[in-house]
Amino acid sequence: MSRKLSPTVILLLSVALLVTVILYVMSASKAQMNKPMPQPPEQHEKASVSVNDVTVGQYQASVIGHGEMQARYQLDLTAYVSGRIDSLSPLFEAGQFVKAGTVLAQIEDSDYQAAYAEAEYDVKAAQQALLEEEREQAQAELEWQASGLEGEPDSELVLRKPQLATAKAALQQAKATLSSAKIDLEQSQITAPFDAVIVSRDIAPGSYVQSGTAIGTLYSASRLEAEIPLSAQQWQNLPAEKDMLAEPALLVTVKDVETGATWSGKVLRTEGHLDSSTRQRALIVAVESPMTQSPVLIPGTFVQVTIQGRAIDGLWELPSSALSQRGSIWYIDANSQLASFDTSPQFSVGDKLYIAPPAPLSETSQQVLTHPLSSYIEGMAAQAQGTSTSAMKLAPRTEPQSPAGSAPRQKPEARPAGMPQESNHE
Repeated sequence: MSRKLSPTVILLLSVALLVTVILYVMSASKAQMNKPMPQPPEQHEKASVSVNDVTVGQYQASVIGHGEMQARYQLDLTAYVSGRIDSLSPLFEAGQFVKAGTVLAQIEDSDYQAAYAEAEYDVKAAQQALLEEEREQAQAELEWQASGLEGEPDSELVLRKPQLATAKAALQQAKATLSSAKIDLEQSQITAPFDAVIVSRDIAPGSYVQSGTAIGTLYSASRLEAEIPLSAQQWQNLPAEKDMLAEPALLVTVKDVETGATWSGKVLRTEGHLDSSTRQRALIVAVESPMTQSPVLIPGTFVQVTIQGRAIDGLWELPSSALSQRGSIWYIDANSQLASFDTSPQFSVGDKLYIAPPAPLSETSQQVLTHPLSSYIEGMAAQAQGTSTSAMKLAPRTEPQSPAGSAPRQKPEARPAGMPQESNHE
């Protein structure tokens, strides 16, 4: 007959089993915690990078600016005299080119011709009156001398001096009236005051105009000018102001940003103040005889202006991709590790940037990364591949300028200093 375990014995066995399990779990956890952590393998691989071997050299700066070509004179032509428009010239239409002195409109001039004829008569009459008075005055002097009286007469009227002065003044007044009548008659013909392009015509045959009535708008055609604002850095890349304005003229290329047509220009003058909104100073570039060139350069054309700058020493020539979007240049240092410095280009020409490196790096040739990546960090081991040399001790020869109206060269234009091409690399 089997014996039954008492409840007390069962409870004690259960407690003992639970304690054993707890002790086992604690022991296993402690052993796991004491195990050493696995160490990552040492990095022995080097980053393989494309570099340019560069040394400092002297390079010709190129300054780029933009502006709108404007006529030297922009005139709202108005009537000088009043009257009805009798006729219009067929050249007085928007877009037409006219020479200085071309008659644009004729005001009915019969009244002005009559006024001129009357003024001419008054001059002749005044001249006759003056001659008669001069003779009367001479006769009065003879009679005074014949009278035997000593001294001067009590009144100047005796010798007819006031009468002679009045006759002379009358003649001067008649001449002035004739001159005014002549001007009025001439101004009944409305003419172009200079070589011009007709921008608008505001009258028609039969129109009645008053003095000061708007006739039309004319732009001078002898010269176009553009105001080109430049940054302080760009001004530093230009020659001295006296050299820019001296002869021979500084090389300036004016390019239509839409069509690519080019013209030769010159620096006309510089402004002596900073713009209050942009804080930039401008120079004025001019193109002479724009209407006679092919293609024609017309007012209102938005242009890119390239100005030959001065030769600058101590620069690196780098591809535009070498400058990261954060404005850094990366290179391999003496320990074959990556290093970088922040900079801003002195200027750019096409796809090339020109950088002034820190003084310690300018003493020897350096390996500069051509395509820095955002994953690079300072001190990373690097190995150069695909090196190319970039060193020039003399300023590069300036390309001959395209003749006026020729298509632009395929070589990309330079950009303003401080504005590199965007790169997808960091």
